[in-house]
Parts: sequence; structure tokens; C-alpha cells
Amino acid sequence: MFVQLNAKGQLTLPKAVRMQLGLQPGDIVELEVRGEEVILRPRVSTRIVVRTVPAREVRRLEGLVALGGDAMEDTERVHEP
Repeated sequence: MFVQLNAKGQLTLPKAVRMQLGLQPGDIVELEVRGEEVILRPRVSTRIVVRTVPAREVRRLEGLVALGGDAMEDTERVHEP
């Protein structure tokens, strides 16, 4: 497979490669040079998803963040019907 270096020195990974490796915009890829070879390795990173949470949901969780206590008991209490 061949890719072309652009004027800025950048490469575009083909879509099939990105999909096979599960790469998304913003992901980190490690680059290693071995002699005349270039090796690219995807690095696992945590994706942060930001979403809006209604105030009533925040109030439901009030008081759960504290030192000590039983985390399992708190979790069960939050998820009670």
C-alpha cells in the first residue's frame, strides 16, 4: 500500500487502515524509525465524552462522593427503581 507525503510532510492513512485499527480523529499514533523503516503504532487512549446532565440527575447523586462507606451499597441505592 502506498500513501503520498503532502507539502506539509503529512500522510493520510487510508480509511480501510483507520477502520481496521479503530483509529478516530484525535487518536495518538506512535512513530518509530528503524533504519530506513517507519513503524506506526496506535496508542490506546481514553476518550472523554462530555454530555449535559439534567439537574435532577445531579441531585440524585448528591452525597455519594465521600470518604469511606460502602460503594456497592451506594451504587445499589442509586439504581433502585
